Amino acid sequence: MDPTQSSLFRALFGLLLVLCLHLGFDGSAAATDTAFVGARLYPAPDAAPIENGVVVVSDGKIKTVGPADQIAIPEGAIIIRADGKTITGGLWNSHVHFNFPPLDRLENEQVASYVRDISLQYGFVHVLDTGSAPGVSAELRRRIDTGEMAGPTILMANGSLVPKGSAPFYVRPTIMPDVAVPDKAQEQVDLILRSGAEGVKIFSGSIVSFTNIVPMDVESVRGIVDAAHKRAMFVVAHPTNNAGAWAAINGGVDILAHTFPQQGWDRSIPLVMLERNVALIPTLKLWRFDGERFGTPEAVIVNSTRAAQEQLAAFSDLGGQILFGTDVGYVTDFDPTDEYLLMQQAGLSFAQILASLTTAPAQRFGMADRTGKMEVGMNADLVVFDEDPGSDITVFAEPKVVVRRGQIVFER
Repeated sequence: MDPTQSSLFRALFGLLLVLCLHLGFDGSAAATDTAFVGARLYPAPDAAPIENGVVVVSDGKIKTVGPADQIAIPEGAIIIRADGKTITGGLWNSHVHFNFPPLDRLENEQVASYVRDISLQYGFVHVLDTGSAPGVSAELRRRIDTGEMAGPTILMANGSLVPKGSAPFYVRPTIMPDVAVPDKAQEQVDLILRSGAEGVKIFSGSIVSFTNIVPMDVESVRGIVDAAHKRAMFVVAHPTNNAGAWAAINGGVDILAHTFPQQGWDRSIPLVMLERNVALIPTLKLWRFDGERFGTPEAVIVNSTRAAQEQLAAFSDLGGQILFGTDVGYVTDFDPTDEYLLMQQAGLSFAQILASLTTAPAQRFGMADRTGKMEVGMNADLVVFDEDPGSDITVFAEPKVVVRRGQIVFER
């Protein structure tokens, strides 16, 4: 693309941004069709890419999508030339934490800046918060949904329930609730539900010290899971080691929130996860972050990461459902580039990584009827890249423009 085309592209997107901000695609003014023209499109991970494609957006939805020679652009539509660029569906980060000072100490612009930096600038138009200070994510969601600030769709897995008296050492002195005995599980789950959460987070293996990991007993896990499922809620478990993984799996959880860097990990775990429809959030970059944070020798960090990659590869080879996540917020490096590279090095293809970012979480969290793919009638959740992530996986971390429900929420 020559400089003139690039400048025109930026100018047109600037015009679209103004229109989106003023019209909002919310019925406050007549909806305007917008056509993204000329890009390579990845409509879904299992679909062939569309060269020289067109996506028409109207009223926050995808109106038409397909090859340029088969799509009639509506008269009067705003045309965005995207020649040489690539467009995918909006991305998910299925493991985030919103960790910053109490909201009442921050100006709205500071909060918006943090949310942008942790999510939107990397194309994440949907996130799963797996544990933040009480009330933070619910308030962020309110501000985003009411239009006070731009941000992603936020799902929440609250609770952060731990085995009795066994909060992880790295979050102390924060008080974390003990898991209840089974006959009290419904009370705990109802409390979590009232916080606005869609899911429950548990520590099925809690690191109480560098030498001691306390697993949650299976009966307690099962009590929480049964209570959650009765309320149509999912359960996410932090496993830590083999014992914690088995407690979670045998207790019926829906998602393991991490691989775990245990040497001699149980090779039978991935198959049982597949059989019981347990999804996996790999968080591969976490193991170097934690290793360096706690002064772990380099050889141990390398071996831990390799063990985590082996778990991911084994589960992926079986066809297990993988959800992209980085533990950002706890991990202070917001950039997901290393996660993409580690997943690729573990043997995952571009299509598998794209699925972990789009269709897999949409399916797992009950949103596959409205997001995850570029199809007619779906929400216009789009990410525009200057290059093709299908050729260079690190491009996923460098979106040019991010669109959520037809509105530009980030422009680089």
